[in-house]
This record gives sequence, structure tokens and C-alpha cells, in this order.
Amino acid sequence: MAKKNIIFWEQLLQDAPLAYLKWFEAERQFLTEHVKKNSSVLEVGCGNGRSLRELLPITTSLTGIDNDVVAVKHAKENFKHYPSVKIIFGEGDDLPFDNESFDVVTCMSTFANFGDKKYQILKEMERVLKRNGHIIISVFSEKALKERMKVYRKLAKEDIKEIRKNGTVIFQDGTSSEQFSKNQLLSIFDKAALRANIVQDAGIAYICKLSKKSVWKGWIIEESLEDKNALLKLKILKSVIERNTEAGQVRVWHLDTVEVDDADIDKVAQQLEKQIKLGYYTHFTDFNTLLIIFKDKSFRIRLIEQPKEAETGATKFKANPEDLHIWKHALDYGINNGKVDQRYIVAVN
Repeated sequence: MAKKNIIFWEQLLQDAPLAYLKWFEAERQFLTEHVKKNSSVLEVGCGNGRSLRELLPITTSLTGIDNDVVAVKHAKENFKHYPSVKIIFGEGDDLPFDNESFDVVTCMSTFANFGDKKYQILKEMERVLKRNGHIIISVFSEKALKERMKVYRKLAKEDIKEIRKNGTVIFQDGTSSEQFSKNQLLSIFDKAALRANIVQDAGIAYICKLSKKSVWKGWIIEESLEDKNALLKLKILKSVIERNTEAGQVRVWHLDTVEVDDADIDKVAQQLEKQIKLGYYTHFTDFNTLLIIFKDKSFRIRLIEQPKEAETGATKFKANPEDLHIWKHALDYGINNGKVDQRYIVAVN
């Protein structure tokens, strides 16, 4: 809109309607419930830091990014007494952070303003989110238009260009503000490869908790398969050649690192149980669970630590104590039924 978005929001907060106050309180409660102590948090579209401030009792490992220089200036002023809080200028569709940098990534209310960039911004939010982290998004619902228009007509009437039937408001400068139904949000998140764990009705908004869709990474020796064409159905990330000298003989193995969507892992495991030769095995992990596959049988062991991955894969795992009996059963089966040399089986403790 022609009026700076941050100025609009700051004016709104000075005399917010009851529907907005209820929404903001629902956001506060949601953040308090779903952000763990001392989590590292990034807010995309942080404005003047309204939502980040709600997190100070929980964590001061906070980062806010906004593409409005005035918003960044105001947010920096608001957090000047908190040296661990970082406020930076930048774009949500090109976040200046490494992969898997944050425990939580939030976007409170500004998702409505992303327009066609929403998918790229979601992709970036997913990229910088840690493997077991979550995204929290708060955005106008399909019930919000009446309350939104009260505010727009009061604070930005001259900026309104068009009001569409779907609740999208177009402003004179070409920017927009959208609202979404629950089904629309679920579709958007699914296309962005995110799993919607919670979509909570907050009156004029939905507050959503999202996570990365689980992907399993596995390591398969090509020579271990009855039919190597089975690999054609899998996404191969990389291949390496391993040479092992034993008793004066050199054995060459072609080791493929593969990736399987969570929705397909059970089917893949069943297929590999039939394809794995005696004397071999393969294993997968979504970094929460170890799946080890022998001839005709597979086992799942829950993990309490994320395994470290080397060039030839993840080979050392820390099991949930409650699942150690499963691992012992798997090891016994692999040695006696699968005819696998114990020296080559992954380490689990």
C-alpha cells in the first residue's frame, strides 16, 4: 500500500479492534506453547518486532528480517537493550542464512502480503529450518474481510484500488493483502513440501504449525541387489566406489546414497526385503528412526540423537533405550538369517 506497511500496523496497534486483539492474544499463547526454551527463532516479516517481543521470556536467540527500512529501524530501536536479538534488512524469498540454521521460523500476519512470492518464501523458510524444527504462520482467514475492511477504510482508505470476491485487497501501488480458507492453506503448504501439523482457528485468522515433510536417506550397495533395476525407482543423490581388501582379495562395491519420501518408505522397504541378497543389508534413516533391511525382514529403531553422516553414509546410531531390544533382535536376525558379517553392520548403542 502507498502508506508504509509498518506505519499502517503501528497505527493499528495504537487502537486495535477487538477482533484483532483476540487474534494477537491467540498468537501469543500459541508461540508460548510451541516455542521451546532457548530455541533459535527467525521471524520473516518481523515489522517492528511485535511478535518477537512475545518470545523474550522464552528465548533471546531471536532474529528478525524485514524488507521495510523503517520497520528495521524501529525494530532495532525496540531491541537495543537485547544484544543477542538481531534485526536485519532483507527479502524473505532470498534469506541470508545457511541451511538448517533455526529451530523455529515464524511469519506472524505478514504472510498475507506475499502475493506470488509466497511459495519461494516458504521454500526459503523450509531451507533455513532445522530438520526437526517447525514453522509457525499466522494469517487472515476467510472470515476476516469485514474486520479487515473496517481497518483499511479507517487507516488506508485512499490506498484501496480493488476488493476481490475472494477477499484479496489490491492497493494502488500494486501490493495486496490476502485471506485464506483452511483448505487453501493446506494446499499451499502441501505444494511447498510442508506438513501442516496444526491449523488453529483464531477468529479472523488461522495460526499454523508446520514441519518439513519427512524424507528418508538410505545407503544401498548395488551388488547387494538381485536386480539393480530396483534402483531406478529411487532418487539417487550420489554414488561412490568402495574398495575393501580382505584375505588378499579386493572387493569393489558401488554405494548409492538414495532418498525416499516418507509416504513411500514402507513400500520401498517391502521391495528391498525381496531384492536384498543373503549376506547383505541396507539401511535408511529420517534422522529420527533407523530402518534396517535384511533379506525378507526389516526393523525400525527409534533414535534419541541425530546421526552424523560421513562420505559413506551414517553408520553410528544412538537408539532410544526402549528400542534396544528391537536392535538386538535385528542384529540376531541379520547375522543368523540374513547371513551378514557382523563387522559390516551399522553400530547401534
